[in-house]
Amino acid sequence: MLRYDVTKYADRHPGGPRTIYIACGKDCTEVFDHVHSKVKPENILSKDYIGKISGDAPEEQIAGQRRSHNEERKADCPSRRGVGGLCGRIAVEAF
Repeated sequence: MLRYDVTKYADRHPGGPRTIYIACGKDCTEVFDHVHSKVKPENILSKDYIGKISGDAPEEQIAGQRRSHNEERKADCPSRRGVGGLCGRIAVEAF
């Protein structure tokens, strides 16, 4: 599975950021392919690529990443809140 940071993209997503955030923490390949049958995630998110992972991320790992990123983000911009997690093949990380 490929992993992407979709923090910036989520706000531009035509379906809204919530549609991305609700898929976090699980493999969202099937949902992505169903909704975006003619689009490859690599074409949309290539600059947001983080790396590869195998399987779904353990909840403890997601929670740790969420806490760490939210602390950094609050320091940079106290008015914004982050949402963290991972999604499947597009293994997106949304903070």
